Amino acid sequence: LLEHDALENLVDIAVERNLDVLYFDGTSFFEPPELKQKHPYYLTAYEYNVELPDVLTGKALFCRMKKDKKYRPTACLAIYSRDYLNKQNLRFIEGIYHEDNPFSFACMLNAERVAHITEKYLLRRVHINSTMTSQKSFLHLYGYLTAFLDMQKTALGISYDKETYFFMRN
Repeated sequence: LLEHDALENLVDIAVERNLDVLYFDGTSFFEPPELKQKHPYYLTAYEYNVELPDVLTGKALFCRMKKDKKYRPTACLAIYSRDYLNKQNLRFIEGIYHEDNPFSFACMLNAERVAHITEKYLLRRVHINSTMTSQKSFLHLYGYLTAFLDMQKTALGISYDKETYFFMRN
């Protein structure tokens, strides 16, 4: 879910700054509430309360988030320029779990103009039997393997400095 005025506010910022991608924060709610004890990671998983410059390269933001242990490959924590997605030919891999991982990785590392704001526009529902809370299965493993191979292909297809290489490797 998104907060009431999220899209209008996000589009205004993205257009004003001429961004490829605009990242934002979120907050989780639990259904049923008992899941909060079982999955405490989600209490702050979608927050990145760091002040950053108005515009960065995607690689710079990736390194910064990895340093802070807050890189989140969650596609719903950003809005994307359609022109940017089309120019880079960025799409989700269909039919796998964890399709956010390779999409988010490629979007961030290929972007020339990104920003992050700390407003919590996403309302993330944590519920029973979602992809992230369900018992892990072969489909999860297959999704991670497929995601890894695609992310490796992305990494091999871009230029990067030592810092970006270090964080991609990790």
